Amino acid sequence: MSWTRQALINLLKVYGDICRQVDWGSEESSGSEDCLTLNILVPDSLDGQDSPRAVMIWIHGGAFVTATQSHYTDGRALALHEDVIVVNINYRLGTVGFLSGIDDAHSLGNFGVRDQQVAIEWVSRNIADFGGDPERINIFGCSAGGRSVGAQLVTPKNDGLIFSAIGQSGDISSDLIWDNFAEDNINAVLENTNCTDESTRLECLRSVDIDVLQRAADTSKAQNREWQWGLVVDGDFFVDRCGMNMENSDESCLRRHAQVKFMSGCCSADGYGFAPAWTRRDGEGSIEKIRLSIEAITDFTIPFGYRNESLEVAKLTYRDWENPWDEYQIRNLTIEAETDWRYCAPTVNLHRDRSTLENKDETFLYYFDVPSQLSGGMQGANHCADNKFQFGHPILNPISTPADKLLSRQMMRYWANMAKFGSPNDLEGAGDLPNWEAFNPERRNFFRIDHGVLENENNFRSSFTATWIDSIRNVEDLKSDA
Repeated sequence: MSWTRQALINLLKVYGDICRQVDWGSEESSGSEDCLTLNILVPDSLDGQDSPRAVMIWIHGGAFVTATQSHYTDGRALALHEDVIVVNINYRLGTVGFLSGIDDAHSLGNFGVRDQQVAIEWVSRNIADFGGDPERINIFGCSAGGRSVGAQLVTPKNDGLIFSAIGQSGDISSDLIWDNFAEDNINAVLENTNCTDESTRLECLRSVDIDVLQRAADTSKAQNREWQWGLVVDGDFFVDRCGMNMENSDESCLRRHAQVKFMSGCCSADGYGFAPAWTRRDGEGSIEKIRLSIEAITDFTIPFGYRNESLEVAKLTYRDWENPWDEYQIRNLTIEAETDWRYCAPTVNLHRDRSTLENKDETFLYYFDVPSQLSGGMQGANHCADNKFQFGHPILNPISTPADKLLSRQMMRYWANMAKFGSPNDLEGAGDLPNWEAFNPERRNFFRIDHGVLENENNFRSSFTATWIDSIRNVEDLKSDA
């Protein structure tokens, strides 16, 4: 299909509807079933362009339950300042996006990530008409969006379509990406919609109002919290369950992932919003809370198959043995445990696993540590706090500090370079950015990002991530062999 300038102008007059969703933490619904749209942000005009522009496709997060392409992440500043095309997309969420096991013929699930893949394929076919380069398509996303990035890298559906990728606080190596509660979800939906007759369940579910359908799994959701929805191995979109130990998964997982130039990282307090509420209240890290802290670590890992022996290792790691009763440390280390298990440990582990391959591209690991405004005296960068900088929000905000504006310009350049060159470094000789070293598994090096600090360091969260990558992995391997 050919696109004319007038057709482009007409298309960009309004944003499409968001996908139907139950708003987080409430009973209110918003959005539409007619939501599978994408937005294309093209800098300047299409006239006089010397060469096709690199393309960056943003996949939003939201635990596969909520959120949308939006003004917050539409990428206008990134597109204009870095001369790239930014595309953001919607995909189906919750029950309609990720329910599996309906019946033998319709049990595949993964509908939301299939929507993402169709959008990537559409961009590949049509982006040249917008001045984009179909040979330089980058996908990037944070949280569930980062996990979606990983999913798109390991499915055979995208072979040859993606040039580079950026996973932010989430990737295919995360335990959170897989639906460990698929059977609970389908059973709850069928029971709460009165669609239990096996011979008619599909037709019955299709007749249910979408808001009723989206809430039908809530009995399961109440127990499983934000990790209720995820991906399933269906033999088509996913042929193997890739995971924390990708080198022991089907080799195709790791090799497919390694075909794409890759950068990823996490934020220093990624787990802040997911830890128990008492960790965010000053003065509540009492002796009594030590037991709750241990229970919290156990609670968020047992559903994913970790053995008690592994959890004992985690309990020993996340204690300040020099100040075992310090209330701040009790709260802080519980948050650190959430940060590592959910985000930082899987991130560095994926880089290490990719490095085991003989033929692989360099990868680039970062650690975002710009302090967020956190309650309870906690410190660090909250979940996906890097997003506003890579999208240029400080530059668009007239009251932003000079430090925020400078860091935003630098991060936009690193991110856009990844799309243009497959490396965050300036490969065309601009030379005004500090050099970002490729990941080395022996050094476990990373690039620290903070105000006034853009530098390479070694031993990425060494003692903490080693607990999950080395100690717990060894325990799991020993128990499996027993």
